[in-house]
Amino acid sequence: MLTKWGVSEDKCHVFLRDEGANMRKAFETEGFRHADCGAHKLNLVVNKAIFEEKDVSAILKRCRALIGHFKHSLLARDRLRDLQTALNLPEHSLKQVKVLKEEIRRLERNEERETHIENSGEYFKNIMLKFLAPEKVCDERQQLLPVLQTMLRLSAEEFRQVEKCIGTNCTPVPGQQGGNTGDGGDWKGLLGSLGSIF
Repeated sequence: MLTKWGVSEDKCHVFLRDEGANMRKAFETEGFRHADCGAHKLNLVVNKAIFEEKDVSAILKRCRALIGHFKHSLLARDRLRDLQTALNLPEHSLKQVKVLKEEIRRLERNEERETHIENSGEYFKNIMLKFLAPEKVCDERQQLLPVLQTMLRLSAEEFRQVEKCIGTNCTPVPGQQGGNTGDGGDWKGLLGSLGSIF
């Protein structure tokens, strides 16, 4: 990458990065000196301090209530517009910034997933290889589903997708104890789903 950008290694004293495990691992693998970005850490600390402060939380709660009031009351919006016109202010509207619960849960699962896989990478690799390889015994993939659900923190919908893809019809494969040729489901869709998890 340095060569691509025309930067010589002797001009690089240290690389600043965020706290992502993937970034840390990349720099360690390449043997570069690296450190956490102070601005990023400061931003995390400030955000945490702001949202843990009870007064700030109360103010934000009140703001959300006001925004909700203006969103649902045509009379309140008309009155706000009239006041802005009377005071020669530009016409502004209030907007609510909120992250859907689904998105919050998805982000939390993703964080747990990264931590879990980071701590047990070799085990995860072996499970995935076993899951993707032809089955040696009937319902082998079905038996691996709870392990994958735990490791990947699959939502109910993601779990159903994986379950649908593996099928449950067992027929022996010549030269093996058992095996699942089943309908096999949509492997391309499954791999795409697993790719979107990361």
